[in-house]
Order: sequence, then C-alpha cells, then structure tokens
Amino acid sequence: MTGTSTSSVRVAVRVRPLTEQERQQQMSITFQPNNQISVSGDKSFTFDYVYPPHSDQQEVFNTCVIPLLNKFLEGYNSTILAYGQTGSGKTYSMGIGIEYTTNEGIVPRFVHSLFQQLHHKQSLLDSFSFQVSVSFLELHQEDLVDLLGDKGFNLTIREDTHGNICWAGVKEEVVCDPKELMSFLRKGSIARTTASTDMNHNSSRSHAIFSVVLRQFHQNKKLVSKFHFVDLAGSERLKRTNAVGDRAREGISINSGLLALGNVISALGDESRRVSHIPYRDSKLTRLLQDSLGGNSQTLMLACASPADINVTETLNTLKYANRARNIRNRVAVNQEMGETEKLKQTITRLKEEIRSNDDFLHAVNNEMDALKREVQVLSTTLQQKSIELACVKCERDQYKHQLMADDHGLIPPMMDDDQTLVNDHPLMTEYAQIIESLKIELLQTQEKLKLSQERQHDDDETLVGSPCHSSNQCPPVYVSDKTSSNKKRHRVGRRSKYNKKKNTSFTTTTAIAVFPKQQKKNNKFLQEVKRKLQKEIDFLKQQQFTCNEENEIPNTKYRRRTLGSIHTDLQRNNNDNQNSSQTLFLQKLGSMIDTQHELIQQLEQASQAKDDLSFYHAQKLTELNTKKNMTLTHHKRELADLKAQYDCRLKKQQVELQTLRRKHMQLMSKTDRMRHQSQSLVDQLNRTVEKLGREKKKTIKRMKQESDRAREKMLDYEKALGKAKKQEAQSVTTKKRLEREIGVQKVAYKRLTEEMVGLMGQMKQVAAIVKKLASINPKLDMTGKALLAKALTCANVRGYHAKPSTSKKTSGKLKAATLQQRVFHKKKIINSAIAVFVKDQAMHTAIEDIARKRHSLVLEQKELLAERKLVLTEAHKKDTFNFKELSETQYMDERIDTITLELSLLDHQLQLIQRAKEDDSWTDDMDNREDAYETALSLIRTLEYEEARLISELFMEELIQLKKTCQFDTLSTQPMGSMLQSLQAALVQIRRIASSRELDPILMRILNNSIQIQHGLLLPKA
Repeated sequence: MTGTSTSSVRVAVRVRPLTEQERQQQMSITFQPNNQISVSGDKSFTFDYVYPPHSDQQEVFNTCVIPLLNKFLEGYNSTILAYGQTGSGKTYSMGIGIEYTTNEGIVPRFVHSLFQQLHHKQSLLDSFSFQVSVSFLELHQEDLVDLLGDKGFNLTIREDTHGNICWAGVKEEVVCDPKELMSFLRKGSIARTTASTDMNHNSSRSHAIFSVVLRQFHQNKKLVSKFHFVDLAGSERLKRTNAVGDRAREGISINSGLLALGNVISALGDESRRVSHIPYRDSKLTRLLQDSLGGNSQTLMLACASPADINVTETLNTLKYANRARNIRNRVAVNQEMGETEKLKQTITRLKEEIRSNDDFLHAVNNEMDALKREVQVLSTTLQQKSIELACVKCERDQYKHQLMADDHGLIPPMMDDDQTLVNDHPLMTEYAQIIESLKIELLQTQEKLKLSQERQHDDDETLVGSPCHSSNQCPPVYVSDKTSSNKKRHRVGRRSKYNKKKNTSFTTTTAIAVFPKQQKKNNKFLQEVKRKLQKEIDFLKQQQFTCNEENEIPNTKYRRRTLGSIHTDLQRNNNDNQNSSQTLFLQKLGSMIDTQHELIQQLEQASQAKDDLSFYHAQKLTELNTKKNMTLTHHKRELADLKAQYDCRLKKQQVELQTLRRKHMQLMSKTDRMRHQSQSLVDQLNRTVEKLGREKKKTIKRMKQESDRAREKMLDYEKALGKAKKQEAQSVTTKKRLEREIGVQKVAYKRLTEEMVGLMGQMKQVAAIVKKLASINPKLDMTGKALLAKALTCANVRGYHAKPSTSKKTSGKLKAATLQQRVFHKKKIINSAIAVFVKDQAMHTAIEDIARKRHSLVLEQKELLAERKLVLTEAHKKDTFNFKELSETQYMDERIDTITLELSLLDHQLQLIQRAKEDDSWTDDMDNREDAYETALSLIRTLEYEEARLISELFMEELIQLKKTCQFDTLSTQPMGSMLQSLQAALVQIRRIASSRELDPILMRILNNSIQIQHGLLLPKA
C-alpha cells in the first residue's frame, strides 16, 4: 500500500419530482446558483452537486460518478452512499431495484463503463489482465444476509492486517462481462427484503451493500480496489407509514441504525475535534461503513430529498446530515503490493523472529534431554539392583524347594550311573526345564518385537527428506560386553550394523528433532515392560515363600543369604561325602538358568547404552543447529551492517542537503529580517494614521452625540403631538362607529321599505298585464277574466311575489307584527328569486358560449376532413385506380363528416331553443339584470340577524341536499340517453349512406333529404 493522502467526503443532493398525490402542494425547496439550496426560504445549504427534479440519470452519472470510477481504476477504494427518507428515490437513483429497467441508475451505467475502460486498457497494454468479482450483502434488523450465497451461513465483520474492514463468509462471484454481473445484481435484488407502506408501495426494509472488487495485474504489480454501492433504508415515522407488526419492528431497527450513523457522522464532522472516540461499534451498519466514513475510501454521499411541504421536516434533517458529512476527511491510499525494500525489511523481521523461536525451542529440547538422561540413569541403577536381587531370590527359592522336598520324603536321592536320566526324572528339574523354556519363548517374543520396531523405524526414516550423508551424522558404535556368548554377539553385531546403516541416512534438523521423542518413548516403554516382568517375579517369590512346620518367617534378606550359605555348605559337604551326581546336575541347571537371566540383564544394559548413544547423537545434532544458527546470525549481522552502511551513506547525503537547506534558510532569514524592518516601519506609519483617525473619530462621535440629543428632544415633541392626534383619532373613530350604526339602522329600514315597494310594483304590473289581456280578449267574459286573474296571481306567487294589500301602511304594519319564521320565509323567497334570475341569465350565457365553442371546433374539423377527402380523391383520379387503403380512408372520412353534420344540426337546434326561451321570457321586473340581482341577494344576506341567518342556513342546506339528489338522478338518467343518441346518429349515417347507393322508398328518401328537428330527444323531419 502506497503513501496515504486525505480526501473529503463529497456530497450530492438530488430532489425528486412531485408525485400525483403531492401535485396540489407547493415545493418547499428552492434552487440557487453555485450549487446552493434553500428549504422554506430560511435554511440555506451549499453542496458539491445539486440536481433539481428535471435532472436525468445520465447527468447524475457523468458529473459525480465518473470521477469515482477513474479513482477506482487507479487502485483506490470508492463508496457511493444513498441516504434519505423513505420514498425519496434512493433505490431508483442507485439502480439496484428490479422494477427500474427502462431508466437505468448508477450501478448499471457504472458496470458498462467499467468493462469498456478495462477492455480498452487491456488492448493498449500487452501484459495487463484483470479480474472482477461481486458480492451482495443485506443488513436486515441487525442480521447480515448474503443475497448471493447460502442463507444459513454465519457472516462476521473483521479487520485485515492493514486495519481495513472485511466481511468473513460473504460469497464473491467472479464475472467476465456486464451481462453476467447484472444477472447477479438482479438475483440479489429479488432476494432483498421489501414491503409496502403508506408512504411507498415498494419500500426497502433493509440496508443493502453491492460491492465490486477489481484485481489488476501488470508487470509483477497487483492492484486490488473495491467499490461499494450502499442503498440505505429510508428513515420513516410510524404515524405516517402506519406500520404495525413486522413492519413496525423493521422501521424501529432502521431508525436505530440511522441514528448510530448520524452519531458517527457528527463525531467525524466535528470541526473542533472535541470528540476523541468514534462510535463505530454501536451498530453493524456503522461497522460496515467504517472504511467509507473516515477510512481508506473515496466517498460520495447521495442525499435524496422530497420537495413537498408535507415532508419538509425529513428533508431538512437529510440536508443537515449531508452538510455534516462534508466535514469528514478520509485517509485514502492505492492498494498496491509493497516494494523490494519493504519486502527485505519484512524478511529480516521474520528471520529474527524465527531465530528467537529456535533459541527457545533448543533451550526447551536441551532441558528435556537432561531430564531424560537423569531418568535413564536412575532406571539403569534400579534395573541392576533388581536383577541382582532377583537372581539371589530365585537361587534361594530353588534351594529351599529342594531341601523341603527331601525333608518331606525323608530320603536321600540314590546314586545313578546315568545322571541325565536322574535329572530328567526329578520333578524339580522338570519344573526348572519348563521355566527355562518359558523364558526362551519370552526372549524370542521380545526379539521379534524389537526386530519389528526396528523395521518400522527404518521404513519411517527412508521416507524422510534430508541432505547428503556426512561422517558427523553417523551414530557412534554400540559396545558389547565380553561376557556374552558368540551367538548373542553375532546377533548384536548384526543389529548394530543394521542400526548404523539406518543412522547413515541423512536427517534434516526438524526430522532429527522429531525422531528423538519417538525413540525415547520406545525405550521408556521397553524399560517399563522389563520392570513389570521383574515385579511379577518378585510377587511370585513372595507368594511362594516356604515355612517350616511352625511357619517361621525369615526376617530379612541377609538372614536368607546366611541360611542359603549354610545350606550350600552342607550340600557341598554332603556331595563330597556322598558324591551325589543328581545334586551336581541340579546345580548346573541352576547355573545355566542364572546365566540366562544375566544375558537378559545384559540386553537391558545394551538397550540403555543404545539410548545413551542416541542421546549423544541428538546432542551432536543440536550442536550443529547451534552452529547453523550462529552462521545465520553472522549472515544477518553482515546484512544489517550493509543496510547500516547504506543508511549511513544516505544519512550523509541528507546531511549535505540539510546544510544546503540551512544556508538557504539563513539567506531567507536575512531577507525576512529586512522585510520585517520594512513592515515595521510601515506598521509605525499606519499606527500614526490610526491614532489620527481615532482622534477624528472621537470628535465625530461627540458631534453625533450632540445631534442625537437634539433629535431625541425633537422626537419627544413629535411623540407628544402624536399622542394628542391618536386621542383625537380615537374620538373620531368612536363617533364614526356610532354614525355607522345609525346609518345601518336606517339602511335596514330603507331596505324593508324597498322590498315592500318592489312587491307592490310587481303586483301592480301583473294586475296591469292581466287586465290588458282581459280587455284584449273580451271585456264581457267575466268568468274567463276571473280564471285568468287567478292564474296570474298563481304565477306571481311562483315567481316569489306576494299579493298583498296596496296600501304601504298596512303592509308595514303586518311585517312588524310578523313572527320570526314568517320573516325568514319571506327573506328566503326574495333571496331565491334573486338567485334564480342571476343563475338563469348566467346559465343561458354559459350554454350559448359552450355551444358556440363546440360548433366552432366541429366546423374546423369538418373543413379539414373535406379538404383531406378532396386531396385523396384528386390523387386517386390522377392514378385512375383505387386501392383498399384509400377506399377505407375515404369511407372513414365520409362517416365522420356525416356525424359532424348531425352534431352541428343538434347544436344549432339547441342554440335556437335557448334563444327562443330567452326571447319568450315575459318577466321584466327590476331583477332582470343579473348583477343587480346578485347585489340584492348579497345585501339582504349581510343584513340578516343571527337567528335569521341560522334558520335560513338550515333551509338552504336542506334545499342544497335536495338539489344534489336531483342532479345525481338527472345525471344517471341522461347517461343512457346520450349513448342512445350516439347509436341513433350512427344508424342514421348508415341509412343515409345506404340511401345513396340504393333506391329506397320515395317517402323515406324525402324524409331523409329534408331537414330534421329534435323533439323529446328524437331526430324528426321538419313538417
């Protein structure tokens, strides 16, 4: 890893467009030049990149991701961290979601650009090669999940030798092209945990980290760099998402992780550096992002925000997070293998550690060998003592046996010529023969075991790898005592030659040390076996102790030996006297048995001697190891001396450079002194100027104080005058309110009189009209006149006028005497009348304008169709041929023109009806003008009392509900009529087209060719 440098975390802010539900709200974010952004007009922030809602994915990738891609190819680690509230567009911007396939995000564009640049670099450099691998990790409720591997595998977070964060157990997939990499991305995105909430129908419920690892090989150099794409789950409020159960627990876990991340960002972004501890271990999320925040990585934080007013709090928190992250500085370095000097230093350190460990090991081996030697000596001494004691005890036992047998029979063995027959017939001799045979069998078994163990050891030694044989590696010969027989000597010599031949094979240092404990263990096992056999013999002797008739015990071994000596003397005397050949044979057999036991003891001594020889051999090996160690130390000391010489040479060069720099420093110091003197003179001059300006400032302040005192006095005078004016104004306002109340009372009285006059005038006009009509019809028909008069009065009541007595005094008296309900009913009718006049006139104007607009659009469409039809027919006449396409187009145009003609006729008829209704309106009272009617109703409403307004409001509410019901019923009734009208129009068009091609009934033709009229919703010919 090369030298480190510092790099600040760069921050990009992307604001998403408003959704359909947020269209009615205003944007709380405004964008300013120089990458500035403000929230609600009072909070402003400046970032490295700012993207408004109209920015596309390509712009985001080109401006803020391409620089990180270039650093990634140079060997630096890089990270893109997407942060923001839920539903702010993080997954869409990163492009790791499976639903965003049409408009690719950062990750797909990064993948294609990465492979393009790698292939281009590979075409330029011959020895260049690369390997790309990916991993996909998810953090769901503080549990690490490998989205590309097995679910049950345990994942852990570790630090490598360089202190970088790594993830143990995560599966890395090697990829060869962008298509394969994108397939793994889709696989992990499908396995990622998502759910629906009230704020986002496809909300990410976990933090995801998609990692791309690049290994580059060029000219014995290796670069390893990692690029992490981190899609954090959005912060959310439970009262807005309405999450319950698992969703609520996921939201709590997400907010906890983001809180820990905020604490880390705050600690790292503290400009005063008062915080010494960074809480990386508070959460697994911060532990995973330890390298990205304050570690070895080029980091970009992509803060996604919502512009809606309802999300202004979350947006402000996101921008504060991002602003604090700008203060974080990372220590970045190229991940390259170490140089030759670093390798040598590391090798020297490693060799020193090995020498130190070898010293400790040799010391431990020496201590163990000394202990084993002491143990062998003790065992040898014990074996000799036990062998002597065993021989004595066996001899004493046999003598006792023979004497007891002779005493029991009371006979002296007879003299025989054939001594061998006497010996064989004696039962004690038979027992000794059996014992000797059993000892021989045991000896043969022991020899077979020894031979088998030697062959096994020889096979093990042949498999070892060692250096050529040297004379110093051979084991010393094993010396054999002269007391052994010739056969035993030949056996031992053959065994020794075999042992020497085995030892002539060379061993390495570690092999010799490894073989020694095995041989030591075998020898110990053999000695233990011999001790066990001796112990069995001793136990047998103890059990076979013979007593006399009184069962007297022999007190100790010395007494036994004296007794044995006396018995032996008696036996010799008896032998000399009686010359008993059987006793002589018995003693010979006993001597041969003792010789056999001596041979066994000598074999044990030889095994002990072989063990000592092997120990001596290993001691020589250890001496050789110490010699090699000393040689290695000498070599290392020589290398250290060379390195020290190089260091001294370099130090001398640096000292020369240091002297040169000191001379330059002295020159700079002298130059600095001259400049200091010049600056000091300039400072003195400026100080004098400042003192002069200070005196002028004091004079100016004194003058300003005097002027302010005079202004304060004038202000007091103005305030007094203003207080008097305010009192006068308050009095005038009180007077004005009193006059306004009086005027209001007068207006109310005047309005009541006006209403009465309006009612009377309406009645007079109605009566005059009725009288005129009666006079014009027949003045003599009284009954008809009365009926028409009753009808006129009924119409007057419908229009909202009351037929009352003509005298104003009586009407005024009745109004004053009327109850509250009657007044309310009367005023409501007047308001309804004014509203009816206003709505009727406005509805007519609106209907006429709507019909005119529709008619204009249909006329334009008809003209365009006619022109296009004419053009098609002209081209067809020029070609003299009609194809199917032109014929179908012409037929469609004809059908559409006929339909437009029918619609124009219908609109003309509706317009005529509206104009006729407007002309036939015979009510010409004072409220015909819609503006006057509106003002009249509004003024009447403003003059209502509290109780009157409440009752009228209730009545209007009931009428409004009834009107809504009627409107809904009319809408439902007219819908099928509209569809029926369209079908009838289409049928009429078809009938007319058939009529043009066939001869129909003349009456039907006349009906179809004449103009039509609409009656009761039907198209009928005019009369």
